[in-house]
Amino acid sequence: MNAGLIHFYSKNNVGDAAIHAALERLVGSALTAHDFDDQREARGRDLLISVGGDIFNNGRPGLITRRLLGKFKQLRWAPEKTILFGQSIPPSCDGIAFRLLARHLRKIASVSVRDPLSHKRLQSVGVSADLTVDSVFALEGKDADIASAQEL
Repeated sequence: MNAGLIHFYSKNNVGDAAIHAALERLVGSALTAHDFDDQREARGRDLLISVGGDIFNNGRPGLITRRLLGKFKQLRWAPEKTILFGQSIPPSCDGIAFRLLARHLRKIASVSVRDPLSHKRLQSVGVSADLTVDSVFALEGKDADIASAQEL
């Protein structure tokens, strides 16, 4: 499968490296991370996976950050082959930010969140979301070892 990650995050810490390794295991191939300038390349992928923990954090309650708007833009690149997997919707994503997020999530192929509160919030605004475990639970053997994750 030719899959890519959107909502780029750093592999410079153990948690993000573990998420990256787990998603590669689930997809069965190496994943390419795309930043906000990779729209053309990202559209060439079979699948785009929105990754990260609290990736939709909005640092300006009552308003909306430019960074969050950029993340919404990535959800529009190819919504029919974009999935959100194993994320949480942080409390800071509220008001207009949450309503815009919900609008974008209703249009993508699949939404899976990792905590009951995010699931309940999304369901309450008509987003068809599944509740799943964090992607790192797909790790096993040496991939589940912290030292191995740090090497990635």
